[in-house]
Amino acid sequence: MQATGVELNPWLVMYSRLQSFKLRGTGCHGSADFVVRDLWKHDLGGYNHVVIFGVDSMMSALHSKLMREMTADCGVIACRFPLPCEPSRTVGEGLDTVWLYRHSDIMQHSTIPASPRDDVREQSQSQS
Repeated sequence: MQATGVELNPWLVMYSRLQSFKLRGTGCHGSADFVVRDLWKHDLGGYNHVVIFGVDSMMSALHSKLMREMTADCGVIACRFPLPCEPSRTVGEGLDTVWLYRHSDIMQHSTIPASPRDDVREQSQSQS
């Protein structure tokens, strides 16, 4: 299995690479790559599973991105904050809660903006 960590903050990417390097000899080292990249510009269509540690304010836009890019066999795990759709399963409580989504869960809700910029655009148009 191969994993890719996408993070905009280069310090967090370096930290993740260091932690991965510490796992050498365990069979896990080398199976994860960490890249400095903007999640909104990174295509998620090539992944079988997506795990997101996001913030509440990004989850609607992320849901829209997943609707556009994820494949039918992709699964999503959201940590800390849920996507704005009904999950297949919820595990844990409080800060340790994770939400598990199948493709069908993600596709059930389609009335959200296409990107974070659309939120701003719609608000400015309604104020005009």
